[in-house]
Amino acid sequence: MPVYVKPITLWRAEVENQPGVLAQTLEPLAAAGADLQIVMGYRLPGDRARAAIEIFPVTGARALSAAQTAGLSEAAISACTWQVTTAQGWDTPSQRRWLMPESTLISSSPKSAATATRL
Repeated sequence: MPVYVKPITLWRAEVENQPGVLAQTLEPLAAAGADLQIVMGYRLPGDRARAAIEIFPVTGARALSAAQTAGLSEAAISACTWQVTTAQGWDTPSQRRWLMPESTLISSSPKSAATATRL
């Protein structure tokens, strides 16, 4: 199976670090039928009260409107030091070593993996 690697645009929101915030943020996207491949939620370094939610992809008018309603917007990749890519193909240990030897695996499913590579 061929492997496809391409840069992606994450959609991001900074939120209060409270129980249920991730579900509350994703609710409009679920109602719009958004087909998300990546969902990340994490506490912001140095601020225990704040967290970030990042998703991919946001495609179609309904998903775009739902993402904006949820407070998400396109991440300003140029303002940070990470280049985000997605690779799709068979997910095997040998393939990950060949494709992403110095990358950090963020998310994995049987046929896809997302990586963040430090520039």
